Amino acid sequence: MSRWPRVAAAAVVAALSVAGCSGLPRHSPVEQGHEIGAPVLPPVRFRFEAPPRGAEPTQIVSGFLAAGWSADDDYAAARAYLTPQASQRWTPRSHVVVYESASSLEVTKSSDSTVRIAVSGAAHLDEHGRYTPAPAGEVIAADVRLAKVDGQWRIAAVPNEFGLWLSHFYFERAYRPFDVTYADTRTRVLVADRRWFPTVGGLSTALARAQLEEAPTYLKGVVENNVPAGTTLAVDTVPVTGGVAQVELSRSALEATADQRRAMWAQMLTTLRQVPGVREVSLRVDGRPLALLSAQSEPKSVAELGYSPVAGVNVETVVQRTGSQLTAVPLATWLGRSDETDRLASAHLPSIEATWKHVAIGAELRHTVAVSDDDRRLMVWQGKQPRPVPEFGTGLCAPAIDTEQRLWVAGRSNGATRVWSRPVGAFTLAPSALSAPWLVNRQVQAVAPAPDGRRLALVSTDAAGVPRVEVSGVVKKSGVPARLNQPWTVATDIVEPSAVTWMDDRTLAVVGRHSGGRVAPIIVPLGGGVEPLKGVDTPIQIASLGGPRGLIVVSEDGTVSRRVGTGWQSRGNIDEIIVPAG
Repeated sequence: MSRWPRVAAAAVVAALSVAGCSGLPRHSPVEQGHEIGAPVLPPVRFRFEAPPRGAEPTQIVSGFLAAGWSADDDYAAARAYLTPQASQRWTPRSHVVVYESASSLEVTKSSDSTVRIAVSGAAHLDEHGRYTPAPAGEVIAADVRLAKVDGQWRIAAVPNEFGLWLSHFYFERAYRPFDVTYADTRTRVLVADRRWFPTVGGLSTALARAQLEEAPTYLKGVVENNVPAGTTLAVDTVPVTGGVAQVELSRSALEATADQRRAMWAQMLTTLRQVPGVREVSLRVDGRPLALLSAQSEPKSVAELGYSPVAGVNVETVVQRTGSQLTAVPLATWLGRSDETDRLASAHLPSIEATWKHVAIGAELRHTVAVSDDDRRLMVWQGKQPRPVPEFGTGLCAPAIDTEQRLWVAGRSNGATRVWSRPVGAFTLAPSALSAPWLVNRQVQAVAPAPDGRRLALVSTDAAGVPRVEVSGVVKKSGVPARLNQPWTVATDIVEPSAVTWMDDRTLAVVGRHSGGRVAPIIVPLGGGVEPLKGVDTPIQIASLGGPRGLIVVSEDGTVSRRVGTGWQSRGNIDEIIVPAG
Protein backbone atom coordinates (compact mmCIF):
# COMPACT_ATOMS: atom_id res chain seq x y z
CA MET A 1 0.00 0.00 0.00
CA SER A 2 1.34 3.39 -0.92
CA ARG A 3 1.74 6.38 1.35
CA TRP A 4 -0.62 9.35 1.04
CA PRO A 5 1.09 12.29 -0.67
CA ARG A 6 2.09 15.43 1.18
CA VAL A 7 -1.00 17.43 0.32
CA ALA A 8 -2.51 19.40 3.15
CA ALA A 9 -0.84 16.79 5.30
CA ALA A 10 -2.15 17.81 8.70
CA ALA A 11 -5.73 18.07 7.50
CA VAL A 12 -5.61 14.73 5.71
CA VAL A 13 -4.08 12.88 8.65
CA ALA A 14 -6.66 14.37 11.00
CA ALA A 15 -9.47 13.42 8.66
CA LEU A 16 -8.29 9.83 8.33
CA SER A 17 -7.87 9.42 12.07
CA VAL A 18 -11.50 10.38 12.55
CA ALA A 19 -12.67 8.25 9.64
CA GLY A 20 -11.56 5.05 11.32
CA CYS A 21 -14.25 5.36 14.00
CA SER A 22 -17.02 6.98 12.01
CA GLY A 23 -19.75 5.55 9.83
CA LEU A 24 -22.62 6.46 7.59
CA PRO A 25 -25.56 8.29 9.18
CA ARG A 26 -27.90 5.62 10.54
CA HIS A 27 -30.44 7.57 12.57
CA SER A 28 -33.09 10.28 12.22
CA PRO A 29 -34.48 9.81 8.71
CA VAL A 30 -35.02 13.07 6.84
CA GLU A 31 -38.53 14.41 7.32
CA GLN A 32 -40.34 17.19 5.53
CA GLY A 33 -38.59 20.42 6.45
CA HIS A 34 -35.56 20.80 8.68
CA GLU A 35 -35.83 20.33 12.43
CA ILE A 36 -35.01 23.46 14.41
CA GLY A 37 -31.76 23.07 16.23
CA ALA A 38 -30.83 19.85 14.43
CA PRO A 39 -27.06 19.57 13.91
CA VAL A 40 -25.91 19.98 10.32
CA LEU A 41 -22.44 18.68 9.53
CA PRO A 42 -20.56 21.46 7.75
CA PRO A 43 -18.81 20.58 4.52
CA VAL A 44 -15.18 19.71 5.10
CA ARG A 45 -12.75 21.71 3.01
CA PHE A 46 -9.09 20.90 2.43
CA ARG A 47 -6.36 22.83 0.69
CA PHE A 48 -4.53 20.52 -1.70
CA GLU A 49 -1.16 21.35 -3.19
CA ALA A 50 -0.17 20.52 -6.75
CA PRO A 51 1.29 17.05 -7.39
CA PRO A 52 4.90 17.07 -6.13
CA ARG A 53 7.62 16.86 -8.77
CA GLY A 54 9.12 13.45 -9.20
CA ALA A 55 6.16 11.64 -7.57
CA GLU A 56 5.91 7.93 -8.34
CA PRO A 57 2.75 6.45 -9.95
CA THR A 58 1.35 5.14 -6.65
CA GLN A 59 1.83 8.57 -5.07
CA ILE A 60 0.03 10.23 -7.98
CA VAL A 61 -2.93 7.85 -7.69
CA SER A 62 -3.11 8.22 -3.91
CA GLY A 63 -2.97 12.00 -4.28
CA PHE A 64 -5.74 11.90 -6.88
CA LEU A 65 -7.99 9.88 -4.54
CA ALA A 66 -7.30 12.19 -1.60
CA ALA A 67 -7.88 15.34 -3.66
CA GLY A 68 -11.28 13.97 -4.70
CA TRP A 69 -12.49 15.10 -1.27
CA SER A 70 -12.49 18.70 -2.56
CA ALA A 71 -15.35 19.62 -4.91
CA ASP A 72 -14.15 23.23 -5.22
CA ASP A 73 -13.84 24.60 -8.76
CA ASP A 74 -15.21 21.41 -10.31
CA TYR A 75 -12.70 19.16 -8.51
CA ALA A 76 -9.75 21.21 -9.68
CA ALA A 77 -7.42 19.71 -7.05
CA ALA A 78 -8.06 16.15 -8.29
CA ARG A 79 -7.90 17.14 -11.96
CA ALA A 80 -4.34 18.37 -11.40
CA TYR A 81 -3.32 14.69 -11.19
CA LEU A 82 -4.87 13.90 -14.61
CA THR A 83 -3.70 14.54 -18.14
CA PRO A 84 -5.85 17.18 -19.93
CA GLN A 85 -7.51 14.44 -22.01
CA ALA A 86 -8.29 12.28 -18.95
CA SER A 87 -9.66 15.30 -17.11
CA GLN A 88 -12.15 15.96 -19.91
CA ARG A 89 -13.40 12.36 -19.79
CA TRP A 90 -13.59 12.07 -15.99
CA THR A 91 -17.09 12.58 -14.50
CA PRO A 92 -16.65 12.75 -10.70
CA ARG A 93 -20.26 12.24 -9.66
CA SER A 94 -21.10 9.44 -12.10
CA HIS A 95 -20.26 6.87 -9.43
CA VAL A 96 -18.99 7.05 -5.86
CA VAL A 97 -17.23 4.27 -3.95
CA VAL A 98 -17.56 4.74 -0.19
CA TYR A 99 -14.97 2.93 1.93
CA GLU A 100 -14.32 2.76 5.66
CA SER A 101 -10.91 4.44 5.99
CA ALA A 102 -7.49 4.82 4.35
CA SER A 103 -6.30 1.64 6.07
CA SER A 104 -8.82 -0.41 4.07
CA LEU A 105 -7.64 1.01 0.74
CA GLU A 106 -4.86 -0.71 -1.23
CA VAL A 107 -2.88 1.17 -3.87
CA THR A 108 -0.31 -1.05 -5.59
CA LYS A 109 1.82 -0.83 -8.71
CA SER A 110 0.96 -3.60 -11.19
CA SER A 111 3.28 -2.43 -14.01
CA ASP A 112 5.55 0.53 -14.79
CA SER A 113 2.54 2.62 -15.88
CA THR A 114 -0.44 0.91 -14.20
CA VAL A 115 -1.65 1.18 -10.60
CA ARG A 116 -4.34 -0.99 -9.08
CA ILE A 117 -6.62 0.27 -6.32
CA ALA A 118 -8.80 -2.08 -4.30
CA VAL A 119 -11.01 -1.99 -1.22
CA SER A 120 -13.37 -4.39 0.57
CA GLY A 121 -16.38 -3.63 2.73
CA ALA A 122 -17.34 -0.64 0.58
CA ALA A 123 -20.56 0.69 -0.92
CA HIS A 124 -21.61 2.16 -4.27
CA LEU A 125 -23.45 5.40 -5.03
CA ASP A 126 -24.70 5.63 -8.62
CA GLU A 127 -25.33 8.72 -10.72
CA HIS A 128 -28.90 8.96 -9.41
CA GLY A 129 -27.73 8.97 -5.79
CA ARG A 130 -28.83 5.41 -5.06
CA TYR A 131 -26.71 3.83 -2.31
CA THR A 132 -25.96 0.08 -2.39
CA PRO A 133 -23.61 -1.73 0.01
CA ALA A 134 -21.29 -4.17 -1.71
CA PRO A 135 -22.03 -7.85 -0.99
CA ALA A 136 -20.19 -9.30 2.00
CA GLY A 137 -16.62 -10.18 1.04
CA GLU A 138 -16.72 -8.38 -2.33
CA VAL A 139 -13.56 -6.49 -3.35
CA ILE A 140 -14.03 -3.38 -5.48
CA ALA A 141 -11.00 -2.82 -7.70
CA ALA A 142 -9.92 -0.59 -10.59
CA ASP A 143 -6.81 -0.26 -12.76
CA VAL A 144 -5.51 3.24 -13.45
CA ARG A 145 -3.12 3.89 -16.36
CA LEU A 146 -0.52 6.66 -16.14
CA ALA A 147 1.68 8.45 -18.65
CA LYS A 148 4.43 11.04 -18.39
CA VAL A 149 3.65 14.67 -19.19
CA ASP A 150 6.72 16.94 -19.34
CA GLY A 151 8.61 14.24 -17.44
CA GLN A 152 6.02 13.94 -14.65
CA TRP A 153 3.64 11.03 -14.07
CA ARG A 154 -0.04 11.86 -14.57
CA ILE A 155 -3.15 9.69 -14.76
CA ALA A 156 -3.95 9.12 -18.44
CA ALA A 157 -6.99 6.85 -18.15
CA VAL A 158 -9.44 5.68 -15.51
CA PRO A 159 -12.25 3.15 -16.09
CA ASN A 160 -15.58 4.42 -17.37
CA GLU A 161 -17.79 5.79 -14.58
CA PHE A 162 -14.84 5.70 -12.19
CA GLY A 163 -16.12 8.77 -10.35
CA LEU A 164 -14.96 9.36 -6.76
CA TRP A 165 -13.59 7.13 -4.01
CA LEU A 166 -14.47 8.68 -0.64
CA SER A 167 -13.93 7.60 2.94
CA HIS A 168 -16.94 7.55 5.27
CA PHE A 169 -15.55 10.61 7.03
CA TYR A 170 -15.90 12.86 4.02
CA PHE A 171 -18.90 11.13 2.44
CA GLU A 172 -21.11 11.73 5.47
CA ARG A 173 -20.22 15.41 5.38
CA ALA A 174 -20.42 15.89 1.62
CA TYR A 175 -23.65 13.90 1.06
CA ARG A 176 -26.97 13.50 2.86
CA PRO A 177 -30.06 11.36 2.16
CA PHE A 178 -33.18 13.06 0.82
CA ASP A 179 -36.53 11.85 -0.50
CA VAL A 180 -37.65 12.29 -4.08
CA THR A 181 -41.44 12.04 -3.84
CA TYR A 182 -43.91 10.54 -6.28
CA ALA A 183 -47.70 10.79 -6.20
CA ASP A 184 -50.50 8.36 -6.92
CA THR A 185 -53.09 10.65 -8.50
CA ARG A 186 -55.89 8.10 -8.08
CA THR A 187 -55.63 7.75 -4.31
CA ARG A 188 -53.69 10.97 -3.49
CA VAL A 189 -50.93 8.97 -1.77
CA LEU A 190 -47.28 10.09 -1.71
CA VAL A 191 -44.42 7.57 -1.96
CA ALA A 192 -40.84 8.54 -1.11
CA ASP A 193 -37.73 7.28 -2.90
CA ARG A 194 -34.58 7.76 -0.79
CA ARG A 195 -31.36 8.97 -2.48
CA TRP A 196 -28.12 10.74 -1.53
CA PHE A 197 -27.25 14.24 -2.78
CA PRO A 198 -24.21 16.50 -2.34
CA THR A 199 -24.88 19.11 0.33
CA VAL A 200 -22.90 21.78 -1.51
CA GLY A 201 -23.29 23.12 -5.02
CA GLY A 202 -27.04 23.75 -5.32
CA LEU A 203 -29.03 21.23 -3.28
CA SER A 204 -32.39 22.77 -4.23
CA THR A 205 -31.46 22.59 -7.92
CA ALA A 206 -30.31 18.96 -7.65
CA LEU A 207 -33.52 17.90 -5.88
CA ALA A 208 -35.76 19.75 -8.35
CA ARG A 209 -33.89 18.24 -11.29
CA ALA A 210 -34.26 14.73 -9.78
CA GLN A 211 -37.97 15.35 -9.24
CA LEU A 212 -38.46 15.99 -12.95
CA GLU A 213 -36.94 12.62 -13.91
CA GLU A 214 -38.96 9.44 -14.41
CA ALA A 215 -39.82 7.30 -11.42
CA PRO A 216 -37.21 4.59 -10.69
CA THR A 217 -37.64 1.12 -12.17
CA TYR A 218 -38.89 -0.51 -8.98
CA LEU A 219 -41.75 2.05 -8.80
CA LYS A 220 -42.69 2.11 -12.53
CA GLY A 221 -46.43 1.66 -12.91
CA VAL A 222 -46.89 2.00 -9.14
CA VAL A 223 -46.69 5.78 -9.02
CA GLU A 224 -46.06 8.30 -11.76
CA ASN A 225 -43.90 11.38 -11.86
CA ASN A 226 -46.90 13.31 -13.24
CA VAL A 227 -44.53 15.66 -15.08
CA PRO A 228 -45.22 15.96 -18.83
CA ALA A 229 -42.53 14.38 -20.99
CA GLY A 230 -39.72 16.75 -21.89
CA THR A 231 -40.29 19.10 -18.95
CA THR A 232 -37.01 20.52 -17.65
CA LEU A 233 -35.80 23.44 -15.60
CA ALA A 234 -36.10 26.48 -17.87
CA VAL A 235 -33.43 28.16 -15.74
CA ASP A 236 -30.85 25.64 -14.58
CA THR A 237 -30.91 26.80 -10.99
CA VAL A 238 -33.52 26.88 -8.22
CA PRO A 239 -32.84 29.95 -6.09
CA VAL A 240 -34.29 30.21 -2.58
CA THR A 241 -35.48 33.70 -1.70
CA GLY A 242 -37.21 34.51 1.56
CA GLY A 243 -37.80 30.82 2.21
CA VAL A 244 -39.41 30.27 -1.21
CA ALA A 245 -37.79 27.88 -3.73
CA GLN A 246 -38.33 29.37 -7.20
CA VAL A 247 -38.74 26.56 -9.77
CA GLU A 248 -38.94 27.87 -13.34
CA LEU A 249 -40.17 25.09 -15.66
CA SER A 250 -40.08 24.74 -19.44
CA ARG A 251 -43.28 25.37 -21.41
CA SER A 252 -44.05 21.65 -21.74
CA ALA A 253 -45.21 21.79 -18.10
CA LEU A 254 -48.33 23.60 -19.36
CA GLU A 255 -49.45 20.32 -20.98
CA ALA A 256 -50.12 18.82 -17.53
CA THR A 257 -53.73 17.99 -16.73
CA ALA A 258 -55.42 19.42 -13.64
CA ASP A 259 -54.66 16.24 -11.65
CA GLN A 260 -51.06 16.20 -12.85
CA ARG A 261 -50.55 19.83 -11.83
CA ARG A 262 -51.91 19.09 -8.39
CA ALA A 263 -49.52 16.12 -8.13
CA MET A 264 -46.56 18.18 -9.39
CA TRP A 265 -47.14 20.76 -6.68
CA ALA A 266 -47.47 18.05 -4.00
CA GLN A 267 -44.28 16.34 -5.18
CA MET A 268 -42.18 19.51 -5.34
CA LEU A 269 -43.49 20.79 -1.99
CA THR A 270 -42.60 17.53 -0.24
CA THR A 271 -39.21 17.17 -1.90
CA LEU A 272 -37.92 20.76 -1.77
CA ARG A 273 -39.06 21.50 1.79
CA GLN A 274 -36.32 19.13 2.94
CA VAL A 275 -33.79 21.81 1.94
CA PRO A 276 -32.81 23.86 5.00
CA GLY A 277 -34.50 27.26 4.83
CA VAL A 278 -37.19 26.29 2.31
CA ARG A 279 -40.73 26.81 3.60
CA GLU A 280 -42.64 27.28 0.34
CA VAL A 281 -42.31 26.38 -3.33
CA SER A 282 -43.26 28.38 -6.41
CA LEU A 283 -43.73 26.51 -9.71
CA ARG A 284 -43.62 28.89 -12.66
CA VAL A 285 -43.69 28.85 -16.46
CA ASP A 286 -42.63 31.98 -18.33
CA GLY A 287 -42.52 33.78 -14.98
CA ARG A 288 -46.14 33.00 -14.11
CA PRO A 289 -47.38 30.49 -11.49
CA LEU A 290 -48.36 27.06 -12.82
CA ALA A 291 -52.08 27.54 -12.28
CA LEU A 292 -54.40 25.23 -10.35
CA LEU A 293 -58.06 25.49 -11.26
CA SER A 294 -59.24 25.22 -7.65
CA ALA A 295 -56.66 27.53 -6.08
CA GLN A 296 -56.52 31.30 -5.94
CA SER A 297 -52.93 31.28 -4.71
CA GLU A 298 -49.93 29.00 -4.71
CA PRO A 299 -50.46 26.05 -2.31
CA LYS A 300 -48.36 25.95 0.85
CA SER A 301 -49.05 22.37 1.99
CA VAL A 302 -49.90 18.99 0.50
CA ALA A 303 -53.14 19.01 2.53
CA GLU A 304 -54.36 21.99 0.46
CA LEU A 305 -53.84 19.77 -2.61
CA GLY A 306 -55.81 16.86 -1.18
CA TYR A 307 -52.73 14.69 -0.63
CA SER A 308 -51.77 12.84 2.52
CA PRO A 309 -48.24 13.11 3.89
CA VAL A 310 -45.93 10.16 3.29
CA ALA A 311 -47.43 7.18 5.13
CA GLY A 312 -46.12 5.94 8.46
CA VAL A 313 -46.71 2.95 10.72
CA ASN A 314 -49.95 3.29 12.69
CA VAL A 315 -50.24 1.01 15.74
CA GLU A 316 -52.94 0.92 18.42
CA THR A 317 -52.70 -2.64 19.74
CA VAL A 318 -50.12 -5.39 20.18
CA VAL A 319 -51.19 -9.04 20.34
CA GLN A 320 -49.09 -11.66 22.06
CA ARG A 321 -49.42 -15.42 21.71
CA THR A 322 -48.75 -17.84 24.57
CA GLY A 323 -49.54 -21.42 23.62
CA SER A 324 -52.96 -21.32 21.99
CA GLN A 325 -54.02 -18.06 23.64
CA LEU A 326 -53.97 -14.65 21.92
CA THR A 327 -54.01 -11.59 24.19
CA ALA A 328 -54.54 -8.01 22.97
CA VAL A 329 -52.43 -5.38 24.72
CA PRO A 330 -53.05 -1.63 24.23
CA LEU A 331 -50.11 0.32 22.84
CA ALA A 332 -49.89 2.33 26.07
CA THR A 333 -48.94 -0.85 27.88
CA TRP A 334 -46.06 -1.51 25.51
CA LEU A 335 -44.92 2.03 26.04
CA GLY A 336 -44.88 1.43 29.79
CA ARG A 337 -47.78 3.73 30.57
CA SER A 338 -50.12 1.06 31.94
CA ASP A 339 -50.25 -2.65 32.68
CA GLU A 340 -53.73 -3.40 31.36
CA THR A 341 -54.73 -5.86 28.67
CA ASP A 342 -57.67 -5.30 26.34
CA ARG A 343 -59.95 -8.03 27.68
CA LEU A 344 -62.83 -7.10 25.39
CA ALA A 345 -60.66 -7.36 22.27
CA SER A 346 -58.98 -10.54 23.51
CA ALA A 347 -62.37 -12.17 23.95
CA HIS A 348 -62.96 -11.95 20.17
CA LEU A 349 -59.61 -13.48 19.22
CA PRO A 350 -59.48 -17.21 18.33
CA SER A 351 -57.71 -19.99 20.16
CA ILE A 352 -54.94 -21.31 17.87
CA GLU A 353 -53.62 -24.84 18.17
CA ALA A 354 -49.88 -25.52 18.23
CA THR A 355 -50.07 -26.96 14.69
CA TRP A 356 -50.48 -23.38 13.38
CA LYS A 357 -47.67 -20.78 13.41
CA HIS A 358 -46.66 -17.35 12.06
CA VAL A 359 -49.80 -15.49 13.13
CA ALA A 360 -50.86 -12.26 11.38
CA ILE A 361 -53.83 -10.13 12.41
CA GLY A 362 -55.79 -7.50 10.49
CA ALA A 363 -57.17 -4.14 11.56
CA GLU A 364 -59.61 -4.05 14.46
CA LEU A 365 -58.64 -7.69 15.17
CA ARG A 366 -61.34 -8.93 12.77
CA HIS A 367 -59.24 -11.49 10.92
CA THR A 368 -56.43 -13.76 12.07
CA VAL A 369 -54.18 -15.76 9.72
CA ALA A 370 -51.66 -18.55 10.41
CA VAL A 371 -49.59 -21.14 8.51
CA SER A 372 -49.67 -24.88 9.19
CA ASP A 373 -46.59 -26.43 10.74
CA ASP A 374 -45.83 -28.22 7.45
CA ASP A 375 -45.83 -24.84 5.59
CA ARG A 376 -48.50 -26.06 3.13
CA ARG A 377 -51.79 -24.54 4.31
CA LEU A 378 -53.28 -21.24 5.44
CA MET A 379 -56.08 -20.78 7.93
CA VAL A 380 -58.07 -17.56 8.30
CA TRP A 381 -60.23 -16.93 11.36
CA GLN A 382 -63.10 -14.44 11.21
CA GLY A 383 -63.35 -13.60 14.86
CA LYS A 384 -63.20 -17.07 16.41
CA GLN A 385 -64.57 -18.89 13.36
CA PRO A 386 -61.90 -20.82 11.36
CA ARG A 387 -62.05 -20.59 7.56
CA PRO A 388 -59.63 -22.96 5.74
CA VAL A 389 -58.00 -21.53 2.60
CA PRO A 390 -57.83 -23.87 -0.43
CA GLU A 391 -54.30 -25.23 -0.85
CA PHE A 392 -52.24 -23.31 -3.41
CA GLY A 393 -48.52 -23.77 -2.64
CA THR A 394 -45.79 -25.25 -0.48
CA GLY A 395 -42.99 -23.83 1.64
CA LEU A 396 -45.17 -20.93 2.71
CA CYS A 397 -43.45 -18.13 4.63
CA ALA A 398 -44.97 -16.09 7.44
CA PRO A 399 -48.04 -14.26 6.06
CA ALA A 400 -48.59 -10.51 6.37
CA ILE A 401 -51.64 -8.24 6.18
CA ASP A 402 -51.35 -4.73 4.70
CA THR A 403 -53.15 -1.49 5.53
CA GLU A 404 -55.74 -2.24 2.81
CA GLN A 405 -56.52 -5.55 4.58
CA ARG A 406 -54.97 -7.73 1.92
CA LEU A 407 -53.20 -10.96 2.82
CA TRP A 408 -49.66 -11.52 1.48
CA VAL A 409 -47.63 -14.75 1.50
CA ALA A 410 -44.82 -16.33 -0.53
CA GLY A 411 -43.90 -19.93 -1.31
CA ARG A 412 -43.56 -22.34 -4.23
CA SER A 413 -45.98 -23.69 -6.80
CA ASN A 414 -45.31 -25.77 -9.93
CA GLY A 415 -41.58 -25.58 -9.32
CA ALA A 416 -41.43 -21.77 -9.15
CA THR A 417 -41.32 -19.25 -6.32
CA ARG A 418 -44.37 -17.04 -6.13
CA VAL A 419 -45.93 -14.25 -4.09
CA TRP A 420 -49.70 -14.41 -3.57
CA SER A 421 -52.23 -11.84 -2.39
CA ARG A 422 -55.97 -11.64 -1.76
CA PRO A 423 -58.43 -9.75 0.48
CA VAL A 424 -58.03 -11.29 3.91
CA GLY A 425 -61.80 -11.82 4.21
CA ALA A 426 -62.26 -13.59 0.85
CA PHE A 427 -62.67 -16.98 2.53
CA THR A 428 -63.55 -19.17 -0.47
CA LEU A 429 -60.77 -17.88 -2.75
CA ALA A 430 -57.20 -19.08 -2.94
CA PRO A 431 -54.74 -16.19 -3.14
CA SER A 432 -53.78 -14.96 -6.64
CA ALA A 433 -50.14 -15.18 -7.75
CA LEU A 434 -48.53 -11.92 -8.84
CA SER A 435 -46.34 -11.82 -11.93
CA ALA A 436 -42.70 -11.73 -10.75
CA PRO A 437 -40.39 -13.61 -13.18
CA TRP A 438 -37.30 -12.48 -11.27
CA LEU A 439 -38.44 -14.59 -8.28
CA VAL A 440 -38.54 -17.93 -10.10
CA ASN A 441 -35.34 -19.44 -8.63
CA ARG A 442 -35.52 -17.77 -5.22
CA GLN A 443 -36.51 -19.04 -1.82
CA VAL A 444 -38.46 -16.36 0.05
CA GLN A 445 -38.04 -16.27 3.83
CA ALA A 446 -40.28 -13.28 4.58
CA VAL A 447 -42.50 -10.59 3.04
CA ALA A 448 -43.68 -7.27 4.51
CA PRO A 449 -46.02 -4.76 2.80
CA ALA A 450 -45.07 -1.09 3.25
CA PRO A 451 -47.28 1.37 5.18
CA ASP A 452 -48.05 3.18 1.90
CA GLY A 453 -49.48 -0.03 0.36
CA ARG A 454 -47.40 0.50 -2.79
CA ARG A 455 -44.24 -1.49 -1.95
CA LEU A 456 -43.34 -4.95 -0.69
CA ALA A 457 -40.16 -5.83 1.21
CA LEU A 458 -38.83 -9.33 0.57
CA VAL A 459 -36.11 -11.41 2.20
CA SER A 460 -34.95 -14.17 -0.13
CA THR A 461 -32.05 -16.39 -1.20
CA ASP A 462 -31.20 -16.95 -4.86
CA ALA A 463 -30.19 -20.22 -6.55
CA ALA A 464 -26.52 -19.58 -5.71
CA GLY A 465 -27.35 -19.16 -2.03
CA VAL A 466 -26.86 -15.37 -2.09
CA PRO A 467 -29.21 -13.66 0.39
CA ARG A 468 -31.07 -10.50 -0.58
CA VAL A 469 -33.14 -7.84 1.15
CA GLU A 470 -35.17 -6.05 -1.51
CA VAL A 471 -38.08 -3.69 -2.06
CA SER A 472 -40.40 -4.10 -5.04
CA GLY A 473 -43.17 -1.84 -6.25
CA VAL A 474 -46.65 -3.44 -6.33
CA VAL A 475 -48.32 -2.76 -9.70
CA LYS A 476 -52.11 -2.95 -9.55
CA LYS A 477 -54.68 -3.66 -12.23
CA SER A 478 -58.20 -2.39 -11.51
CA GLY A 479 -57.07 -1.85 -7.94
CA VAL A 480 -55.86 -5.46 -7.49
CA PRO A 481 -52.12 -6.31 -7.08
CA ALA A 482 -50.99 -7.91 -10.35
CA ARG A 483 -47.20 -7.58 -10.68
CA LEU A 484 -44.04 -7.10 -8.63
CA ASN A 485 -41.49 -4.87 -10.33
CA GLN A 486 -37.82 -5.76 -10.65
CA PRO A 487 -36.74 -4.94 -7.10
CA TRP A 488 -34.37 -2.46 -5.54
CA THR A 489 -31.74 -4.33 -3.52
CA VAL A 490 -31.37 -2.34 -0.31
CA ALA A 491 -28.95 -4.55 1.61
CA THR A 492 -26.44 -6.95 0.07
CA ASP A 493 -24.16 -7.11 3.10
CA ILE A 494 -26.58 -9.03 5.36
CA VAL A 495 -26.27 -12.82 5.48
CA GLU A 496 -28.84 -15.32 6.76
CA PRO A 497 -31.75 -12.83 6.77
CA SER A 498 -34.88 -14.50 8.12
CA ALA A 499 -37.49 -11.86 9.03
CA VAL A 500 -38.35 -8.30 8.02
CA THR A 501 -40.66 -5.47 9.11
CA TRP A 502 -41.14 -1.77 8.29
CA MET A 503 -40.17 0.72 11.00
CA ASP A 504 -41.46 3.60 8.87
CA ASP A 505 -41.85 4.28 5.15
CA ARG A 506 -38.05 4.70 4.72
CA THR A 507 -36.64 2.08 7.10
CA LEU A 508 -36.71 -1.70 7.43
CA ALA A 509 -35.69 -3.88 10.36
CA VAL A 510 -34.27 -7.33 9.55
CA VAL A 511 -33.13 -10.36 11.53
CA GLY A 512 -29.78 -11.55 10.15
CA ARG A 513 -26.00 -11.36 10.44
CA HIS A 514 -23.73 -8.54 9.30
CA SER A 515 -19.94 -8.53 8.76
CA GLY A 516 -19.38 -11.89 10.39
CA GLY A 517 -21.25 -10.94 13.55
CA ARG A 518 -23.92 -12.88 15.40
CA VAL A 519 -27.57 -13.03 14.36
CA ALA A 520 -29.09 -9.74 15.49
CA PRO A 521 -31.83 -7.20 14.75
CA ILE A 522 -30.48 -4.94 11.98
CA ILE A 523 -31.87 -1.53 11.03
CA VAL A 524 -31.84 -1.09 7.24
CA PRO A 525 -32.47 2.50 6.05
CA LEU A 526 -33.57 2.36 2.42
CA GLY A 527 -30.54 3.53 0.49
CA GLY A 528 -28.18 3.70 3.47
CA GLY A 529 -25.74 1.78 5.63
CA VAL A 530 -27.15 -0.86 7.97
CA GLU A 531 -26.97 -0.76 11.78
CA PRO A 532 -26.77 -4.05 13.70
CA LEU A 533 -28.22 -3.75 17.21
CA LYS A 534 -26.55 -5.44 20.16
CA GLY A 535 -28.10 -6.76 23.33
CA VAL A 536 -30.55 -9.38 22.01
CA ASP A 537 -29.55 -13.05 21.79
CA THR A 538 -30.83 -15.45 19.08
CA PRO A 539 -33.67 -13.28 17.71
CA ILE A 540 -36.14 -15.15 15.50
CA GLN A 541 -39.01 -12.67 15.10
CA ILE A 542 -39.17 -8.90 14.73
CA ALA A 543 -42.07 -6.42 14.76
CA SER A 544 -42.36 -2.64 14.84
CA LEU A 545 -44.51 -0.14 16.67
CA GLY A 546 -43.14 2.52 14.30
CA GLY A 547 -40.13 4.80 14.47
CA PRO A 548 -36.50 4.20 15.45
CA ARG A 549 -37.38 3.15 19.03
CA GLY A 550 -40.40 0.98 18.21
CA LEU A 551 -38.81 -2.43 17.69
CA ILE A 552 -40.01 -5.60 19.43
CA VAL A 553 -37.94 -8.77 19.15
CA VAL A 554 -38.72 -12.35 20.17
CA SER A 555 -35.74 -14.62 20.89
CA GLU A 556 -35.43 -18.37 20.48
CA ASP A 557 -36.15 -18.95 24.16
CA GLY A 558 -39.36 -16.86 23.98
CA THR A 559 -37.90 -13.73 25.59
CA VAL A 560 -39.60 -10.56 24.33
CA SER A 561 -37.46 -7.42 24.16
CA ARG A 562 -38.66 -3.89 23.46
CA ARG A 563 -36.16 -1.29 22.34
CA VAL A 564 -35.83 1.55 24.85
CA GLY A 565 -33.29 4.28 24.10
CA THR A 566 -30.17 2.49 22.92
CA GLY A 567 -30.94 -0.65 24.93
CA TRP A 568 -33.65 -3.24 25.42
CA GLN A 569 -36.36 -3.81 28.01
CA SER A 570 -37.51 -7.38 28.71
CA ARG A 571 -41.27 -7.96 28.39
CA GLY A 572 -41.37 -11.55 29.69
CA ASN A 573 -41.76 -14.72 27.64
CA ILE A 574 -44.23 -15.52 24.86
CA ASP A 575 -44.37 -17.60 21.67
CA GLU A 576 -45.18 -14.88 19.11
CA ILE A 577 -45.71 -11.12 18.94
CA ILE A 578 -48.16 -9.66 16.41
CA VAL A 579 -48.67 -6.01 15.49
CA PRO A 580 -52.07 -5.84 13.71
CA ALA A 581 -52.18 -4.05 10.36
CA GLY A 582 -53.43 -0.47 10.84
